[in-house]
Amino acid sequence: MAGVSEQVSNEVDKSLAERGFPAMKPEQQLLLKGQICAIIEPDNAVYKLMSMCSQPDLRYRLDTDQIHSSDDPSLLQTAYEL
Repeated sequence: MAGVSEQVSNEVDKSLAERGFPAMKPEQQLLLKGQICAIIEPDNAVYKLMSMCSQPDLRYRLDTDQIHSSDDPSLLQTAYEL
């Protein structure tokens, strides 16, 4: 997640510059990166929300055999594990 957070931080700074805003301060960059890295923690609010939204869909797709070989490989692995 560190690489993802770095990329998001760079993209946010780029977007801010394109719109004439100042770049994020180092403290803001650190906070943003920390929040992004924390998303993978099970007690994180965003993690919980994404789990609530994606698990019913995944379970439905599993129950109705709607997972195909053309789907995302990580989805296929998750389906196999479930």
